[in-house]
Amino acid sequence: MAEEPQALSMRMAGDDDLDAVVAVCGEALGWTDSHPNEAFFRWKHFENPFGRSPIWLSLDGDRIVGVRTMMRWTFVNPAGQRLAMVRAVDTATLPAYQGRGIFRSLTLRAVEDLTAQGVDAVFNTPNEKSRPGYLKMGWSQLGQVAIAGRPRGPASLVRMARSRIAADRWGEPVAAGLDPGEAFADRAALGAALERAEIPKGWATERTVEYLTWRLGFAPLHYRVAPIGATVADGFVGFRVRQRGAMREMSINEVVVPPGSAGAVRALIGRLLRATNSDVALTTAATAGLSAGLFPLPRLGPILTWRPLATTAVPALGELDLSLATIELF
Repeated sequence: MAEEPQALSMRMAGDDDLDAVVAVCGEALGWTDSHPNEAFFRWKHFENPFGRSPIWLSLDGDRIVGVRTMMRWTFVNPAGQRLAMVRAVDTATLPAYQGRGIFRSLTLRAVEDLTAQGVDAVFNTPNEKSRPGYLKMGWSQLGQVAIAGRPRGPASLVRMARSRIAADRWGEPVAAGLDPGEAFADRAALGAALERAEIPKGWATERTVEYLTWRLGFAPLHYRVAPIGATVADGFVGFRVRQRGAMREMSINEVVVPPGSAGAVRALIGRLLRATNSDVALTTAATAGLSAGLFPLPRLGPILTWRPLATTAVPALGELDLSLATIELF
């Protein structure tokens, strides 16, 4: 008679668990040694200016067999109100332990702990495979985030139609724009850009000098910064280039510009498309639209989901003003 599987335990991760956590994620998610996985994990979960990510572990005895992380985030609205958020991101279960409810049990434990800590809500953009599980655990489906784009020409439209697959995570090095470390070396100039920037119309990520320096600053992701004027203080666009099947995609991750800058953004995006030899520029419709030369691309955006925690209200999708830097899988 086969033995019953041993009951699994749960606990929070500590500093000494990092190597084992990365190993579990690597095995479960198919990470390759050619990428800086540990540095990437540390950047996301330990260096995030919104706070260190809480990590929950599932254990078989002393062995870590499952991992669940929630990345800390902050939303702010035009009135200056804040929401303490987390983003549901990395989750991994070793292949031999899949089918034992580890994802669900760790996620529900995270919901319980975060609610007790006073975290307002969880948001994420799960894929079609994982979304039903989240909905069963109390997540609400807010809808599809509207995406806007600008193709470089007719041939680019053809490649777009043939490239309905996930984009490469790591991006490609390009010479256009500035390295974020160089662009943001003058913290006063970056602060001036934020002070002059157009205020998002709804709940949005709280953009600070620390946030932008971190979010665009991890070198292997190959983000770039392109000022709209002489210096970053005049405003800028944060972008990167990735391959998506046959298509070369330029994602506009952040637009930090003063009101009335749509013409300058439109001209800058045109120059960047040519300089990077990209097929299309993509961003969220909330970030840039027709006035900046980008057009709606129906059915392209991810589905946004939301789980209330300490704050029970669930916003409508139209109450949110989210950039690609907020919803992009990274």
